[in-house]
Amino acid sequence: MVDATKRCPTGIYGLDELLEGGFPRSRTVMVSGTCGTGKSTFGVQFLYNGIVQNNEPGILVTLEQDPLELKQDMSRYGFDLDKLEKEGKIAIISAGIEDKMAWEDLSVSIPEKAKEIGAKRLVIDSLTAIGFLLEEMGGKEDVRKIIMSLSNAAKRSGLTTMMITETPEGSEAISMHGVESHIADGVIHLTIHEAMDSRKIAVRKMRSTKHSLKPHDMEFSEKGVRILETEKAKSDKKVLF
Repeated sequence: MVDATKRCPTGIYGLDELLEGGFPRSRTVMVSGTCGTGKSTFGVQFLYNGIVQNNEPGILVTLEQDPLELKQDMSRYGFDLDKLEKEGKIAIISAGIEDKMAWEDLSVSIPEKAKEIGAKRLVIDSLTAIGFLLEEMGGKEDVRKIIMSLSNAAKRSGLTTMMITETPEGSEAISMHGVESHIADGVIHLTIHEAMDSRKIAVRKMRSTKHSLKPHDMEFSEKGVRILETEKAKSDKKVLF
């Protein structure tokens, strides 16, 4: 039986099986991938499942997408973010990227909001915008400092955090700025294989967790993303067929 005090179940079909029950509690996990790999859906699903399956409120920091459009996009999977927001179970923070100070303020506003709603989970979507801004202002060291500041603030608040970041098209890099993966306690990389019309997921790093590096097929379903080729998926297939 999974110890809920040590593992934070994602509720994403097939994923927790690969992670000894879920993410390590109060740690930061980076989810990376190119455009269209399913990163945002992945993050919202993590928060939504936490609320409806585990009674764990969450915070979503959206840095690039309009909250209204995000709610509309996620409703197709049955994720009613508007309802959860009105019930005080999810807090959606829309942060601008105009200046460095706005990002530094998040290290204060996130813990305050976590205390207000009793949040246990946090998703920041995405780090790419802040990275480009800070690189222009002060280089990669500023990127590292801000990401570490956000991660440490979340950990002090007892939040299990997912930070989303883009990866360059056509590159084998697993993060845009080269520093995110070193800061995170876990790294999950999503990829698209256009010729085979498929998506894959690989756990590249996860501290305090025994895991495989093998990529697994991932697909979109009516309930969000799901991971295939796991023992659970094989078992379900036997039942169905």
